[in-house]
Amino acid sequence: MFDIPVLSFGEFSITLYAILAAVLCLAAAIFLTVRLRRRGWSTGQALLCCIIAGFLGLLLGRALYCAVRIDFFLDPETGESIHLPSVLDLSLGGICVTGVIAGLFLGGWLVSKCLKKDPVPLFDTASVPGLVLFALLSFIEPLSGQGYGPVLSLPVFCWPPLGIQNGFGEWILSVSFLEGLLLLLAAGIVCRLRLRRPGNPILSALVLVSSFMIIPESLRQDDVLQVFVFARVTQLGYCVMLIISAILIWRNCARLGLSRRTIALDALLLLLHIAILVGGEFALDKFTWPDILIYLAMALVLIGTAWLLMYRIRFIEKPRNQKTMNTISGVSSHE
Repeated sequence: MFDIPVLSFGEFSITLYAILAAVLCLAAAIFLTVRLRRRGWSTGQALLCCIIAGFLGLLLGRALYCAVRIDFFLDPETGESIHLPSVLDLSLGGICVTGVIAGLFLGGWLVSKCLKKDPVPLFDTASVPGLVLFALLSFIEPLSGQGYGPVLSLPVFCWPPLGIQNGFGEWILSVSFLEGLLLLLAAGIVCRLRLRRPGNPILSALVLVSSFMIIPESLRQDDVLQVFVFARVTQLGYCVMLIISAILIWRNCARLGLSRRTIALDALLLLLHIAILVGGEFALDKFTWPDILIYLAMALVLIGTAWLLMYRIRFIEKPRNQKTMNTISGVSSHE
């Protein structure tokens, strides 16, 4: 749908997106190395962590993409075995961002354990730089031919970078630009909160990213990975990320005295929110209801989910008495 900028050097060619993405990742690795040195990491240890985490992120992101689109990567001769050259060729298809996130965490955890360091400070240190890097990569995603959504009907929105023009002269929504703005907003919120308790910065980043990205991923009409016809793999990944973050938050709250009943009510509310989101995606695919109303309902649910979990993070940051803790769920301390 778009002309992808490609730089050629004799027989070798590379996309402009790949070059810019590599430069941004290198800059992020250098910045993170400088910050980790202030936490007692040596330069070599920090760079090793960035290399291994980056490699595992790319590996798991690509593996998840290929697993979902397994038919595309079968050997053209036998139609059964995996065609390895196609899997290794990143120009064929792409990578799944939730797989990349999982690989980054796995790499950071493995390196920290090998170096006998606590991985939580590493994740906290990388939370804001990671959000900014994620945002910048989203801004340049149209250079890869991806990151677009529906056709824009209102002329007021038909301008870059909110809209991008395809090969047919139509203005379509730049979903990646919206995602970049939301990721910068998430980074700003995490910075503004000035969270000091270990684990809170990274948990807040995960909660905000998971909540902010579900609707933009629904708007995508590019080379998205779909399961169950109407749901995207990335959306499911963000839901899983949100649930894991919530469990870790509730565990920390329980250690500080939050009642089991309150946590159970929180969990039921989260499950209800997820059910509403799934129902919204189903309605978008199967019914003729106005999309704007469905997305508005989903947005309100996601805002409520993010607010609830961020409220719990604030409690972990500054524990209060039991009566105040239970107010949000309508449970009094004597219950």
